[in-house]
Amino acid sequence: LLMLSILSCVYIFNKFNLKLILFFIPLLLFSLVLTQSRSAGLALIIIVIIVFIKWKIIERSIKFILFSLIPLYFGIAELLSRINQKIDIVERMSGSFERLAIWQDFFSVFSHLGLLGTGWKNIEYYQFQYGSNFSGYLSSYHNIFFDLVVIFGMFGGVFFTYLFFKILVLFFRLNTTTDFIVFLMLFVLINHSLLEFPLFYSYFLFLFCILYFYLCEKYSNYVFNLSVNRLVFLISSILVIGLSFLYTHSFEKNRSNYRASFLGYCVPKLGEVILFDEFNNLAFINCKE
Repeated sequence: LLMLSILSCVYIFNKFNLKLILFFIPLLLFSLVLTQSRSAGLALIIIVIIVFIKWKIIERSIKFILFSLIPLYFGIAELLSRINQKIDIVERMSGSFERLAIWQDFFSVFSHLGLLGTGWKNIEYYQFQYGSNFSGYLSSYHNIFFDLVVIFGMFGGVFFTYLFFKILVLFFRLNTTTDFIVFLMLFVLINHSLLEFPLFYSYFLFLFCILYFYLCEKYSNYVFNLSVNRLVFLISSILVIGLSFLYTHSFEKNRSNYRASFLGYCVPKLGEVILFDEFNNLAFINCKE
């Protein structure tokens, strides 16, 4: 969100020539350093590479702002590390490669997956049964491609591959600075999705769809157009949001059983409908009087 906020400031400056908005960028970078996010540092580096690829369409002032982000980021990081030794971006980026252990477990689980995947919210079960590298509780492989393959099987892999090449085509068709900044926002979401678990963040999908379809509207040729009645769309949206809320609410109640069973704690049986699988019963196997 902080990276998106920084790029939003750049977008507003480029669109409306509002120079005062640029004063927020150092403050946002300061907050970004405090998070010690490796995905954010990686995103800043890749943004510079992307700027070189689309050099001709980007205005000079935007190039300067984007190139200044990395020295500002690491300058603030160095200053804070001198004040507080617990804030060390270089050490943070070069250590604790838990992601690799998590991704190795994906390949351990992969051979046990069916063609259609395991279904929604079953990552915990398969990780508990077949994962051997990452020792903690795991509800996502911190990579949207791996999660889609585990959950939806072949269809998840095909969908991701199609979307990846579609976005790549949009990138090479960009021809304005404004649209380039929008694409950078989309890239930040993609970068985050390959290192975290965005399927569990509703705002990720919401923002992704807005940015993606904005670019598609300008740079894609549709074979046909589908028009939907506003009332039908509104009712459908309310139903989807309402059911999603109820589903998430039920899942969060039951997720305590997953965590407790993994750690060996005893959890009283919930008087709710269990939406998942028999993995929940491990909570009672682990109960000790």
